[in-house]
Order: sequence, then C-alpha cells, then structure tokens
Amino acid sequence: MNILDAISAPENILVILDFGDKSPISTINGGTLDHILSALNNYEVHSTTLISSSFPSQKPQSGSSSTAICHDIVWQAEAKQLNDSTNLIYGDYAGTNPGAAVEYIQGMAVIPFASYYTPNEWWLKRLGRDKEFENYVQLARDIRQLPDYHGDDFCWATREYGRISQTSERYGNNGVWNGLRANQHICATLQFLQQDDGDNVSIDDIF
Repeated sequence: MNILDAISAPENILVILDFGDKSPISTINGGTLDHILSALNNYEVHSTTLISSSFPSQKPQSGSSSTAICHDIVWQAEAKQLNDSTNLIYGDYAGTNPGAAVEYIQGMAVIPFASYYTPNEWWLKRLGRDKEFENYVQLARDIRQLPDYHGDDFCWATREYGRISQTSERYGNNGVWNGLRANQHICATLQFLQQDDGDNVSIDDIF
C-alpha cells in the first residue's frame, strides 16, 4: 500500500490483486480481503482487478475424464458484496493454472488434452498416447456431446470443435487446443458475467 502514498493521482490507478492459484482465505466482512479493499477505497483508486485461477493442476489419466469446480467467480462475487463503492473487475487465468509446470522436458509425453468450461465447472479429458494428435477429432466430438455445450456458433473455439469433429482435418496439437480452451473459457465467463445486463452476479445463480 505504501507505494500509493507516492502517487499524486491515485484516481487514475488500476490496482491488480493477483492471487495466483489460491483464493483468499476469507471473504467475510472484517476479513483480510475486506481490509485491503477498504484501504484501496480510502485511496480512491480508479478500480481494482481481482485475478485468480482454480483450474486444476493435475489432469486425468489418458482415456479418462473428470470434472472440477471453478471457484473464481464464487469468491469474486462474494468480494464484490463487501463494498459497493469499490469498483471491482473480475479476472482469471482463462483456463490455465499459473502454479502448474509448463516447461517442456525432452522426452516428456505430450498426450492430447481437452477441457470445456460451463460456469461453474470444467470438464477435462486426455486421450491417446504421446503426440497422437489425431485423437483431437474424438475429443472434439466428446465436447459437442456434453449436456451444457454452448453450440457450434458460440465462439471461435466451438466453431473449431464443430469443424474438426465433422471433417477430421487440421485438428491441431496441444498448443492449438490450449488456445481453443482459453477462447471458450473467456467467452463463457463473459456471457455469464454479463447476464442481467451486467448487474452484480448472484451467488445463487452460480450453482
């Protein structure tokens, strides 16, 4: 906070609170987060962005699928209710985990992996063996069969899922599918946050 004392125009400052792959211990009134937001409000900063990720660091075994709850919207919705005068902006890591290992080690198996996000849950699946990227055709088909699939016209990623599942062509690799996952996650999150004309998200709407 001391750095804000040296800023002549805090009303032009956007503060980023990056929680990485951890969410705050408490979002109750009088808790640590509440005190932080109150202090920022006293400085009259322009806005505060909360960033976190609860995307799982562990993936399912090849040939199996799993689900994981996304907690980011939940705790950030609770944080928004702490102080109505604070301009809070939602943020996350778009379907990635900043605490997970990302460095490629020579000889490491690169197994096709797909994930799909429907607030407030991720579906995850790995299929095949090392660099068997043709399995992405089946993964695209699996995604389109999910009960809460948004439809092929929802975003760039879903259009690609539809194309790949129907043509079996240009199915990409893990890097391409990381981009698809991020795009779909961002679009699904924006759609959810913009419900009710952008008013505060009700926690009751999340589950």
